[in-house]
Amino acid sequence: MVRTGKPTVEDAFRMTGELLDLAQPPRAIFAMSDLMAIGALRAARQRGVAVPRDLAVLGFDDIEAAGWVGLSTVSQSLVESGRVAARLLIQGISHDDGPLQRVHLDVQLAERETT
Repeated sequence: MVRTGKPTVEDAFRMTGELLDLAQPPRAIFAMSDLMAIGALRAARQRGVAVPRDLAVLGFDDIEAAGWVGLSTVSQSLVESGRVAARLLIQGISHDDGPLQRVHLDVQLAERETT
């Protein structure tokens, strides 16, 4: 079950509400960002859905607020990705005929109270 919308807490709240109102609601939600996961948590709590017993919620980014609300999330190194992006941009400006590069950066699961 996929929902698309704006990457905001409010839109995630709305979309999660749609999913939770289904005859067979999901048992887990993987949000594209922590802010959207927080919106999903709000919708679940408003409807009395127990997290994580009845609904697991996982975000992506590991923003500071994720720790405050106990959100499980995929943690990526924003500092490292910014460093790599800057290096590739400088290389691209200096050598505009260079090959495209594929970069793999490791991520980690930060397990907290929502999974």
